[in-house]
Formats: sequence, structure tokens, C-alpha cells
Amino acid sequence: MTWTEKLLIIMQFGRRSLVNFWIFLEQEVHQILMI
Repeated sequence: MTWTEKLLIIMQFGRRSLVNFWIFLEQEVHQILMI
């Protein structure tokens, strides 16, 4: 999935998933940094 698709799915969950969104972002960043 692309970044835009992930963002749209996350936005559909609403504000309650902001914490999950940041956790997801950290995981993505770690994966990018590891490469």
C-alpha cells in the first residue's frame, strides 16, 4: 500500500487512533533507517 492509502485508512478510524498512527509512523521510520 502507498502512503496515501495508509493515511486514508488511518483517517477513517478517527482521532482515537492517533496513538496507533504515531506508533505506525515510528515503525515505518525505523524500517527506512534500517535500510
